[in-house]
Amino acid sequence: MNVKLKEVIQQHSKKSLTTAQLANRANLSRSTVTDALKRPIDKTSFGVVTRLLLASDISLDSVVAPPALTPAKEEARFLDQCSLTDLTIMGIKFSTPDNFWQTRDSIITSIYEGDHPTKADVDDAYQQLEEDVPTATLIDRLVHEYGGHR
Repeated sequence: MNVKLKEVIQQHSKKSLTTAQLANRANLSRSTVTDALKRPIDKTSFGVVTRLLLASDISLDSVVAPPALTPAKEEARFLDQCSLTDLTIMGIKFSTPDNFWQTRDSIITSIYEGDHPTKADVDDAYQQLEEDVPTATLIDRLVHEYGGHR
């Protein structure tokens, strides 16, 4: 699971809270909250996750319940975040229609393989297609970010 706590809170919360507000409501330090929001939810202390969800008025059940989205609904949700007019996907702008369509089609395929796309997925594709970042470099970054060794 590569879903970050920040993404979960953004998806489930009705209101946007600052890091300071979350820290105050959850009775946690700002550094703890900042760190927890950046990390994958499964790499964060359950106690911290629970406190931040409650501070955001999000029920734990709504987060841990199995997703009700079918691949078709997930695709529709994803497509709502794509704009052919300005060649953006989840707010990330591509320079050519080819790069836009290649990324969009790849992510839609991954949805039907069981993935739930995130902005990080789009950013990885952007880096490969637009900035010519080698795949090996992206893999090294992911391994480093998630604590593996390479």
